[in-house]
Amino acid sequence: PAHARTRLETSVKEWGDELRSRGGDAYADRAVDFVVRLSKVRHWTNLSDFNAERVAKWWRDRCMNDIAPKTANNERAMLLSLGAWLKRNSRIIQCPIASTQPLPANGRKARRALLLDEARAVFACPLIPRQRRLVYAALTLSGLRRSEAVEIMWTSVVGLDSGLGGGYLYLPGSITKSGFDETIPLCEPLKVVLRELGPGTGRVFDGGIPTARRFKMDLGLAGIRRTDARGPTAVLHSLRHTTNSLLAAEGVDRTMRQKIMRHRSERLTEVDYLDTAL
Repeated sequence: PAHARTRLETSVKEWGDELRSRGGDAYADRAVDFVVRLSKVRHWTNLSDFNAERVAKWWRDRCMNDIAPKTANNERAMLLSLGAWLKRNSRIIQCPIASTQPLPANGRKARRALLLDEARAVFACPLIPRQRRLVYAALTLSGLRRSEAVEIMWTSVVGLDSGLGGGYLYLPGSITKSGFDETIPLCEPLKVVLRELGPGTGRVFDGGIPTARRFKMDLGLAGIRRTDARGPTAVLHSLRHTTNSLLAAEGVDRTMRQKIMRHRSERLTEVDYLDTAL
């Protein structure tokens, strides 16, 4: 097509503008940010790079990671929406992701929290670089999702040097799953970890967030079996399960835990993200 050498990012931003015109500001911001970042990682520079072969390879790679089907399918839906818009506007001949299949919802492996001794082993393992150990500790103590941790800035860390019980992380709606502004209280151990990481002027985790594959390898370095005798598997997102389970073990009530975890339903807090083994 005549648009083959048009930069993909240009079209992505036009697609985002149309989404915003329909009132979907929060979704548009997340979708555009996701596609722009993905296109840079996968080297989709021009529209000709956004083709069925290369997009299908991304989808195969994505499905091989320890990722919840809902998350993966949401990402696929964003590319599907973009592809449909490009085709409708005669930028491409066919939607490159249309031939792929979404992950089945029941294909998700049961996840478990890290037990307290396991979490301590990861945080203290000398074979894991100190920076990664601090990142794992921060994710566990805050309950941040990986996608949020990637984007959070030091300007969002409020009251790091405040007294006991003060301070919070501010999460703008552009990076949260809900699309709304949210906050996470700073517990004292989290403050200690954040001080070890910075403070700085850019992103809090400027060294990046470990991938699911990297976390799997680090569990091995710490001598932790991903799947224990009960069956569920430990993945990077398990650190968020650990957050809720440790809070419960410390006697924090469900209402407060649901607020800290930023869950929409009680079931997520009391069932899906609670590992009673802790």
